Amino acid sequence: MVVRSDLNMSPGKLAAQVAHGSVSAA
Repeated sequence: MVVRSDLNMSPGKLAAQVAHGSVSAA
């Protein structure tokens, strides 16, 4: 999983990006 600028994102957006990344990577 690659999370870009995670320090700049809220936990909600971060979780959404991680979930989206894991789904697209699967």
